[in-house]
Amino acid sequence: MTPDHPYDSIRAADPLPGQARRCDRVISTRKVPPDLSCAGARADGNPSRRAREFLAGALLVLLGACASPPGRYYSLMPLPAPAVAAAGAAGAAGAAGAEGAAGAAGAAGAAGAASAADYGLRLSVLQVPAEADRPQLVVRDPASEPAVQVLNGSLWAAPLASQVQAMLATEVSRRLGVPDLQRLPGTTERPARRIDVRLTRFDMIWQQGVDLAAVWTDQGPGASAARVCQAQIRLGVTAAGVAQLVDAQREALHRLAFLMARTPPGSPTGSPDDRGVTTFGCT
Repeated sequence: MTPDHPYDSIRAADPLPGQARRCDRVISTRKVPPDLSCAGARADGNPSRRAREFLAGALLVLLGACASPPGRYYSLMPLPAPAVAAAGAAGAAGAAGAEGAAGAAGAAGAAGAASAADYGLRLSVLQVPAEADRPQLVVRDPASEPAVQVLNGSLWAAPLASQVQAMLATEVSRRLGVPDLQRLPGTTERPARRIDVRLTRFDMIWQQGVDLAAVWTDQGPGASAARVCQAQIRLGVTAAGVAQLVDAQREALHRLAFLMARTPPGSPTGSPDDRGVTTFGCT
């Protein structure tokens, strides 16, 4: 049979009758040329779907290229001192002789005094500088001053204020030979030496060192008023790197704890721990 319409052969070749009828209506009203027939549209697929798939693939490629490497985490808490083997300790004591025995007796006396302490320590960190109080380490670069660098790949292992408080409380209580009451349950009624700390500077300066400043109140058990103290500590680094800056800031906190543990507060000692202390005093 001879087709009545010039495009009837295209419709007849369409394997899907429903789509052929829709194509027939479009062709009849719009005179679509053969190369844009429904059969051609099916062969090309859905253009909008292909565009979405292309964009999704491109987005995945970009996200993969922009993915940052895993971050490194840093802690201000010092590593515990390595345990001494029993055999090694016995050998050292034997070699020391009477001097070693005297030293052991002195250590035992100090331990007894610590266990007999009639008060404890309550140390709190009430403030750290806002620009440093974030998960990422913040470093000052003299070449881009006053801008700072927020190191997204270098993170604190715990909130900065929590780390500073744990480090100071551990070190001050150890030097005083008294317990850290905030770590002990059921000690609210025990007399305490109260130290409230506000850090006013916590700077890490790239390739130079650290600058730590603090103000704190110190009230002994039974004291009617608290003393107000302040200190500033500056330490340099011998090599460039984030780990070196963290180590220097840990050492600065160690020296700050030494200043806090002085009895009476503010008394000078001339200890090597005073190195780097540029300002210190109590009123």
